[in-house]
Amino acid sequence: MGEGTAARPAHRTDVGLASPMAHHPAMGRRYDIREDREGWTVFDVFTGEPVVIHGVPQTGLDIQDADELAELLEKPAMMRDRSLRQ
Repeated sequence: MGEGTAARPAHRTDVGLASPMAHHPAMGRRYDIREDREGWTVFDVFTGEPVVIHGVPQTGLDIQDADELAELLEKPAMMRDRSLRQ
């Protein structure tokens, strides 16, 4: 890594954004984030596939954007939006 670049943890729980069980599929959480080559991916925890919004895979995102998107997708109104494809 370059100078001044902090290592990024592999999963949300490593950055203290949620408890380990908060995003476990059995607990009802559908979306989470994971590190990818370009940044962070928002993915469906049941399929493991990246979320696709209007044909654009949600990969390579800044960690804050990815986390906010994953949280937003958990809201009931967003869960019904048919423009989201996994």
